[in-house]
Amino acid sequence: MSKKPLVSVIIPIYNVAPYLRECLDSVLNQTYENLQIILINDGSTDESGSIAREYLNDVRVELFFVKNGGLSRARNLGMSEARGTYIYFIDSDDYIECNYIEEMVRVAQECEVDFVCNEQVIHFGSYLKGLKAKEDPKILIPDSKNIAIGGSVWRCLFSRELIERVGVRFLEGKIHEDEGFLYMLLPFCERFAMYCGSAYFYRQREGSIMAGHKKFRSYDLLDVFESIYLFYQQKGLLHLFEPPYFFLGECAIGYVNEEEYIQRAQVLIERLGIKQGSVSLTKRVLNQFKFLLKPLLIRTLWRA
Repeated sequence: MSKKPLVSVIIPIYNVAPYLRECLDSVLNQTYENLQIILINDGSTDESGSIAREYLNDVRVELFFVKNGGLSRARNLGMSEARGTYIYFIDSDDYIECNYIEEMVRVAQECEVDFVCNEQVIHFGSYLKGLKAKEDPKILIPDSKNIAIGGSVWRCLFSRELIERVGVRFLEGKIHEDEGFLYMLLPFCERFAMYCGSAYFYRQREGSIMAGHKKFRSYDLLDVFESIYLFYQQKGLLHLFEPPYFFLGECAIGYVNEEEYIQRAQVLIERLGIKQGSVSLTKRVLNQFKFLLKPLLIRTLWRA
């Protein structure tokens, strides 16, 4: 029997001492044992670094101490150390079921894909959602609609060869970095698999990055859109895949900074020169723009 492929598990750590053992125990106790477990202590000021050291007696664990640079930088550093056939990310305040990684690898191999997404996520902390019904894998050919799987790379297993071939990295210094990473990577998959299986347990806590953005839509999302748009432009993908145009306004509706967000989106649209002739905007896309575009800009978009 051939040896199971190595999976590199990348775990950025920043001030999560109350939750870290639960996360690390869930990874070390996986039924899938051929793991490279990369811990990046991102300048924690609590006991997280000391807790992480306790796990160095497991030869699969590698621990790096770095100056605080944010989640994206920690993940990028982890990828530079990865040796596995596959790469998996988990947030250090969350945990996974004991067969989570084994199931992902099995799906990747049986479906012969280099990207897998498991949609089974249980939210806990301030609220709780129950388990979804399990669903067998669906194999998809990437298109503009089905690559819009949302953020959260911790639901996904990646072929390291795919990541290295595309050369994509997380956008540093931004939130919503997961969306940028996925939108840039997925168009390069021949096909990918989506399924609903074992659970990822997602902790929503008050001090987390995303908790502070429940009512305020971060302008980082516009920077992420710009990065995706320019990446598609550079790679010649704009005629094949639509960038996530809903980042330019629809996603801000109902937030306290809705008006300012839309004004900034208008400036970005003008700066990028988004128009029908260069992007082949459809009626569906223009309908997303109408509530935020000036009449003059709408006429420009429709001009041949």
